[in-house]
Amino acid sequence: MIKIPAKLENINRILEQIKTDIKNRILTAGQRTTEQTTQLSWELMKEHAPVASGSLRGSIGKRVIYGYPIMFGVSMTGLSPRRTSGREVSTGYAQAVEYGVPAGAYGYEQHGRNYSGVPPWGEGSRLYEWVRLRGLSPALAVSAKIARKIGRRGITAKHFIKKSHSVLVGRLPDVVRRIFDKHLHF
Repeated sequence: MIKIPAKLENINRILEQIKTDIKNRILTAGQRTTEQTTQLSWELMKEHAPVASGSLRGSIGKRVIYGYPIMFGVSMTGLSPRRTSGREVSTGYAQAVEYGVPAGAYGYEQHGRNYSGVPPWGEGSRLYEWVRLRGLSPALAVSAKIARKIGRRGITAKHFIKKSHSVLVGRLPDVVRRIFDKHLHF
């Protein structure tokens, strides 16, 4: 056995450097995992979002917040509505598409008339614009007919977020393993 003389303060300094290096590598790997997870979930949600006018797909955004814990988020204009395709998209629309709308859930009043259970269908409404974009004629009559049908039957759920989540959960172990193999090799 060979004895190597070393001063205790040198050993402590080297151990502190190793500790700092390990912490930095773990932090880097965590940040890369968060960034790639955010990117992947954003892509999956855009891929699975149903497209009528592109407003919903265009409203899907992403952001990464570093700190402790590192957080990531994919939102549908949850914090600040933004304009897409010339129209403002709300989180209520994304929620209605994901979970559906039960029959008779709508109710509004316009020009002194009560439209209980029927979504807005007149000129300028989203339903009217949807009908107009599809070239259905006469647009006002068709949108009224669709509004009555929605009032009776509701809107079926599309579950595009749930689909995206299940695909993401399946791919996540590979993403994490690949990143940690890259950044935490010693």
